[in-house]
Amino acid sequence: MAVFDLFRTWLRAQFEELGPAVEADDLAMHILAFSQGVATLSNAFHDGEFVRREADRLHAWLDERPAFLAA
Repeated sequence: MAVFDLFRTWLRAQFEELGPAVEADDLAMHILAFSQGVATLSNAFHDGEFVRREADRLHAWLDERPAFLAA
């Protein structure tokens, strides 16, 4: 549990540094859940390429959300 708390705290801080992100913790949890789901499925299906594809999708999702900084 401590490693998830650490990752969540770090992610939240990253969003807070980007600007007045009211949803910083929600966004942190979204990325935490997404990343852990991807890791679990990649491991279960022995598919490292899945991680790369999903990382690209995550980058695209972040690029589409500059509005989350405006509170």
